[in-house]
Amino acid sequence: MAFQPEQFVIAVQSLCPGLMPRIDFEVTNDGTGPMISKWNRPDVAQPTPAQIEAVDTDAIKAALQIPDISLRQFYQQLAVQGVITQDDALSAVRTGALPSALQTIVNGLPQAQQFPATMMLSGASTFQRSNSMTAAIGAAYGWTSEQIDAFFVAAAQI
Repeated sequence: MAFQPEQFVIAVQSLCPGLMPRIDFEVTNDGTGPMISKWNRPDVAQPTPAQIEAVDTDAIKAALQIPDISLRQFYQQLAVQGVITQDDALSAVRTGALPSALQTIVNGLPQAQQFPATMMLSGASTFQRSNSMTAAIGAAYGWTSEQIDAFFVAAAQI
């Protein structure tokens, strides 16, 4: 089966979940079909052409539910992947400064959580109760899970 480049990438990712094209591997097409031209993950076994060829990409694509993403998620993922800087991502979503009470909470988070928290608070078009940062911010205010739920219910009625 001759794959289109998009199908080839889906096949590689199905064999090696979590890998990102252009970061973990590169694909080229010399006219005979796409192939892996560079493998940047020595810790992961590179799939063979036969393994890639055996993947039913149509079934995988049919099973995938590609979600819409928010403006914040778009810019945050660009920064996570190194396409833009964290400062660029924050500039793209910010409409003003965080209130000092929230900035204090963000500053108290572990370093690895500060950028995601700032992105969420600065650029979320919706706030999800299920987001782990929601629980962390509520906990910083001393709120119980029930109080956080009540906050969301009250805010939804505004």
